[in-house]
Amino acid sequence: MGRYMDIARQAKRHEVQPRVPAGDSPARVEAPSRRLAPEAREATHEHKAALLELLRPYSPPVLPGPDPLDYRRDPLTGAWLHDPGWWRGPAQVREIHEARAPCSRCGGTRFWVTLCHSEICATCYPPRPGDRVLGWLVGEEVH
Repeated sequence: MGRYMDIARQAKRHEVQPRVPAGDSPARVEAPSRRLAPEAREATHEHKAALLELLRPYSPPVLPGPDPLDYRRDPLTGAWLHDPGWWRGPAQVREIHEARAPCSRCGGTRFWVTLCHSEICATCYPPRPGDRVLGWLVGEEVH
């Protein structure tokens, strides 16, 4: 692959425009005479099939099964969820109720989750207008 890239760089440096014809006709390199170095010209002829393979259109394979876009990672819990069409609507900030200890400073039970997944007490440090809130955790009393 490195040799092919060297050929392409040299062609670009000398303003050579490769022309790939349609169908099965042979490929041609259109350049002013003697603009392409002899070793690059030889390498082009030697690796012509591989260069043409790199220039052909790419079509990704079709994989049977569920559409991968139907799955999303829940930013709050980190779990993968099957949610077809989730990307069509706006992102929703969720609230999860779970058993957890209250804030050790103020005793608050409502926490917001940052982009870095830090859980911050909403009473002590409420989110500012520019903060990205992934979701809310509401602590339920632990017995």
